[in-house]
Amino acid sequence: MPQVDKPKLETVNNYFIGTFRLYDEQTGKIYDFQANKAFTYDYKQKFPPLKVDEWSFDVFTAQIEDYFTNKHLKEILYPQKIGNTNKYKIITKKLGEKKIDKAKFKNELMNRVRIADYTPLKVPFINNEQIDSNILKNEVVLFSSYTTKYNAYDTGRTSNIVLAGEEINGTKLAPNEQFKYNTRIAPIYPHLRTAKVILNNKFVEGTGGGLCQVSTTLFNATLESGLQIDHRRCHTLPVHYVPRGRDAMVSDYNDFVFRNNFPHDIYITYQRTANDEITFNIYGNREDKKNIKIWTSGGGLSYVLYRAIEGSTVEEKFYSNYQTPSN
Repeated sequence: MPQVDKPKLETVNNYFIGTFRLYDEQTGKIYDFQANKAFTYDYKQKFPPLKVDEWSFDVFTAQIEDYFTNKHLKEILYPQKIGNTNKYKIITKKLGEKKIDKAKFKNELMNRVRIADYTPLKVPFINNEQIDSNILKNEVVLFSSYTTKYNAYDTGRTSNIVLAGEEINGTKLAPNEQFKYNTRIAPIYPHLRTAKVILNNKFVEGTGGGLCQVSTTLFNATLESGLQIDHRRCHTLPVHYVPRGRDAMVSDYNDFVFRNNFPHDIYITYQRTANDEITFNIYGNREDKKNIKIWTSGGGLSYVLYRAIEGSTVEEKFYSNYQTPSN
């Protein structure tokens, strides 16, 4: 008669799951982790196998990492490529933060639970010194940020604004690379909706209403960052979402164009808030950040917008000459 192997019991302690005392040699800190919050046995089976609740394990692992991480570490911003696209998002990271080797940690905990070994356990942190070094080389800082408010109840206009903003979001510009607004948002043209536009000195319904608010918000962010403005025109009529003299009109026959005149890459992000606002942020290398002075003069229908950039003797001027609305 062939011999039948008996199933092995998972633990020597009647399926007990207790608390592990975790420690970090570098800091000397300890942390008591109640393993039964993430591990359990499947008691529906005759010989219950040990199971792990992956969601709970991830939550508690993050809590352990946070506990052992120095709260006073330097935080930096750095660009991270989004999948296989040419777009980037800006990530906040603490240099020297503790990151656990999750696979190793989970296996060690499961093995110890099975044999009821609750001696102090050294947390298997990943050595991320090289990772931090590489990230630090790509650190960016915020150059400028500009926000305008829109009417969310105007659904056609809101849709156009969101489409254009998202199309620009994550843009990276290499040194001397030019940004042409109309070319950049061309992929959204088939999806544009009807909203108010300016035509023949009147506000009328037309395709693409709202695109000028996006170009205007972006113009002001680029203006305050020190980027080179290659082409900008005002509207024929003043608009409500920026002070007079600070708008940038776009249309089939007019574009808004600027250039990365810095030695390093720059990154543009867009966000929309629950307060019915859109914001463009521009990030770049700390060495390229400039002090910018901007002011406006004029009144009535004529204005001049001035920009003075640290280190430059040139005082830039952007002219705005509006017209009287047609009846």
